[in-house]
Amino acid sequence: MKSYKIHKIVYDQTLEILKETRYLERQIDEMMQQREQIGKKLDQEERHFTEQETMFVQTRSEWKEKIYHWNQNNQELVLETVQMESFSHFTDSYEMSSDFTQIRGQVNETKMQIQWELDSLWHENEKELREKEKERQETEEELEAWKNQKEPEPPRSEAVLKNRKRLDELGIPYHEFYKVIEFGNAMDETACNHLEEALLNMGILDALVVEEQYREQVLTQAAGCEERYLFVQSYQPERSLLDVFEVNNIFSNRRLTGILSNIAYEDSGVVSIRKDGSYQLGIINGTITGEYEAGLLGVRARERNRLAKIAECEKR
Repeated sequence: MKSYKIHKIVYDQTLEILKETRYLERQIDEMMQQREQIGKKLDQEERHFTEQETMFVQTRSEWKEKIYHWNQNNQELVLETVQMESFSHFTDSYEMSSDFTQIRGQVNETKMQIQWELDSLWHENEKELREKEKERQETEEELEAWKNQKEPEPPRSEAVLKNRKRLDELGIPYHEFYKVIEFGNAMDETACNHLEEALLNMGILDALVVEEQYREQVLTQAAGCEERYLFVQSYQPERSLLDVFEVNNIFSNRRLTGILSNIAYEDSGVVSIRKDGSYQLGIINGTITGEYEAGLLGVRARERNRLAKIAECEKR
């Protein structure tokens, strides 16, 4: 009986051990299955991570390539090499905490600088365009004036223009000095240039020739008017402008002859002009530039001057 009980206890214990063993075996099988599933999942996650990492590297390389390509194709917003290297370094070290606004900030700063430069250039070009347009209009007006103008005239002040209008209204006949004389054939081009420039500087070239009977009337002061008049004097030098000029106005021939004979040429006198263009006008002695080209004395010279001015305007 005692032996039976002992066997019974051993049997029960053995049965419990077998039950526990089966339970543990099932646990082991489940854990093995779980381990296998976890291993598969880890493999999938590793593959996914590898794929994502590869995609990230590829995307990063594509972005760098695109940003370089974008910069190369830009015509105005072209970033400097240092900036591009900074962008490349940012891309290579990019992580979740990286702030892309610093890239935008650098680009915007460069963009604003270039925009300011372009705006300044645009304003300069606009100003230059307005100036060119103004020059074009002035040239067209000048060209039209030269085409419509019968012949060139010396520069005149408003006071002179006002006085000549006054003489016209008073019915006083007058002749501009440069219109009633011509250079003689013996004068060479250089001498003509010097002589005309000297007469211009002396105020004689555009001075008025009037009859003696109007002397007192024209010399009476008029407000806002000014003028230079030529009257015959008693002094006559040995050599004068009468030797180098020809008078082309019959009406005033005698008076012009007297005036020309009063102005010494290559001779000393109160009013005299030397061949080099230097002159004396009373106590005043003067020189010329020597760069002046005659174009007022003589009908042919004025027409040649007018045509030259037209050609000059058309070339602008």
